[in-house]
Amino acid sequence: MTRQTSAPTLTCHDVRERIELYLDQALPQAESKAMLTHLLVCAHCRAEVGVAEALEKHLRNAFRQEAPPHQLWSRIAADLHAGDLSSQNVERHPHVWRLSRRRAIAASALFAVAAVLAGRRLMTTGIARSELMQTPLDELRSFVDSGRPLDVETTDPGQLRQWFMPKVNFAPPTPPTTSDLSLVGGRLCYFFRRRVAAYMYHADGHVLSLYIMSDRDIEMPSSGDATLGGRPAAVRELDGFAHILWRDGTLCYSLVSNQPADRLIQVAQAIAMATG
Repeated sequence: MTRQTSAPTLTCHDVRERIELYLDQALPQAESKAMLTHLLVCAHCRAEVGVAEALEKHLRNAFRQEAPPHQLWSRIAADLHAGDLSSQNVERHPHVWRLSRRRAIAASALFAVAAVLAGRRLMTTGIARSELMQTPLDELRSFVDSGRPLDVETTDPGQLRQWFMPKVNFAPPTPPTTSDLSLVGGRLCYFFRRRVAAYMYHADGHVLSLYIMSDRDIEMPSSGDATLGGRPAAVRELDGFAHILWRDGTLCYSLVSNQPADRLIQVAQAIAMATG
């Protein structure tokens, strides 16, 4: 009787680390199947893959007629040859050449981009208020619908903070705890072009996600729908989920739950007091 091995379960973080291999069709069959399964239920990862695919297509089309200097190709070839020599006694994986090919394409494209954009200032793109309020809400909703596991399960705030510290580019605060909240773990998320720490809680049969992220390029809504410890907060409610967004120092706090907004505001008040 043949024993069937189940496909691995991939988190959002796992998927984002495999996007290049996925686009190159260089993933092992089991991982490719797991990618497809995850993308069917996770709108944000589908968007990440779509952006990467569109960017590669755009670069190929934009620079199809560009002819980089011969010296550039010589340097790329030399680097690839050196890499081959240094790893000649190591087992080669099927995707090594694919990654090298992608690096070569990227190097020539970047050379052309540098020539075109020389002297120009690259400006960051602001985030629309609708996107700012909708994205965290959609992320939690897709997480709940998919039944995906947490990245780390723990009830210890200190342990969770330590887990996040090397994974985000800011100092994550200690996960707040109140009498109404039960910490259950955390997840590493990615949206608004940044890594986001998601502290996960249970409260009265509801799931809560406290997203914490850098406030870089984030312009808070001008009119506050609520006030948390003297700080204005924006509130949105949609399809049984509520979202409360506020800023504290250089961090943005985004609290999302499948409970009514008026109840969630009380929880956000307690969290703002605990972190302020």
